[in-house]
Amino acid sequence: MFKRKVLSILLAMVFLLQLSPLGSGYAGAAEQNGDVPPEHWAVQNIALLLDKKIIAGDQNGDINPDNPITRAEFVTIVNKAFNFTETVALYFL
Repeated sequence: MFKRKVLSILLAMVFLLQLSPLGSGYAGAAEQNGDVPPEHWAVQNIALLLDKKIIAGDQNGDINPDNPITRAEFVTIVNKAFNFTETVALYFL
């Protein structure tokens, strides 16, 4: 039950974030990253997530916005977005 509620809230937030117009001031942070072209469809959302330190990029700092996301990356983003800090051993099959 709890998992469904969290997933529902997360999906609602993702949809709302895509619908909401973000200020153009955020685009600069993603453009400075180097691997996110200024005309990319998600440049403002990426910049917002970078600004809030929800995403950080790979070892080189690259965002690679068109690459598929791994389960570990997704869980990390969710934990940072909701400020979850409790740890537990979790194994993906």
